[in-house]
Amino acid sequence: GLEIKCPYHYGSFNKHKKGIEGNKFDGEFSGGLLSYNYAQIQHQMLVTSYDRWIYWSFFKGADALSIIEKDEDFQAELLKRCFMFRELVLNKIPPREEDFLPYEKSF
Repeated sequence: GLEIKCPYHYGSFNKHKKGIEGNKFDGEFSGGLLSYNYAQIQHQMLVTSYDRWIYWSFFKGADALSIIEKDEDFQAELLKRCFMFRELVLNKIPPREEDFLPYEKSF
């Protein structure tokens, strides 16, 4: 699979590039990506059954590329939360914030 990011400004691209280069900033990055991009790509791999994904970010002629591998532990937790969320929707129950915090705060 392929995920292409084209940030609007250099600051965002620079964050993508730093993540790919392996820098870590207080949970902001996971697996070499911004944590929300990592979660998105792991979800895409989960639903497509792919074992790896290409992540490409570019900005005005500069680019950053990474191959992301399947993270079975992360995907198991993600799937568990997807089913939790499904049950809430089916039963018309609003989710509790603490059950669905952003990735870097809850996994």
